[in-house]
Amino acid sequence: YDGVPIILLCGDRLDLSQWSLVLTDQCLGSIASAHQTSNGDNQLSLELITLNLSGAEKITDVGLKALSSCSSKLQSLCLENAYNISGDGLATITKQCTDLKHLSLSGCMGISGAGFGIIGQNSRELVTLKLSGCRQVSTWAFMKIFGGCDQIKHLDISFCSLVTDEEIKLLADNCSCSLRQIHLRECKQISDVGLSFLSQGCPNLSEINGRRSEMPFRISD
Repeated sequence: YDGVPIILLCGDRLDLSQWSLVLTDQCLGSIASAHQTSNGDNQLSLELITLNLSGAEKITDVGLKALSSCSSKLQSLCLENAYNISGDGLATITKQCTDLKHLSLSGCMGISGAGFGIIGQNSRELVTLKLSGCRQVSTWAFMKIFGGCDQIKHLDISFCSLVTDEEIKLLADNCSCSLRQIHLRECKQISDVGLSFLSQGCPNLSEINGRRSEMPFRISD
């Protein structure tokens, strides 16, 4: 295939992860066009609700800008390993997705460390956030995210090597009632202190995933 069949670009719930090798900005423009239909002088819009673009290495901020025209109702967005998008593209799409509940940016290495901070401003209703492998996320960005998003239930910040106990304290304070599950693999700057913030401050937390062998100098027995 040279591209994604047009029939797969229609509908309000799209999973295009199996077409990641041929997904381009042009495809995202086609999605936007497919969700705009003319009816005389009126223009009808079918808004996206879920969109999975996992592994789409060719898409850029240009495609996300085109996509923003039909994403105001988007609740779930997966951009895992879409490493050619930047903070500008993330800001554009999240500004339009005011209902966004689930966001996965794992492996998005093109976004600057500070660029992730926009999540805390634009995506305050998030329930699930995945940033695994984004080693560049800065402590400032974590403070913005954890300070702005107080509904997070499921969080994956594995391999985010810059996160510290201080940011975890803010998370525990702000998401004390909502947090259910957190993944902290290879977060080597988080110590017993950070874990105690979570265990004592989040009564509904049922899972902390962070193998002890991965933090041998920070976690005691």
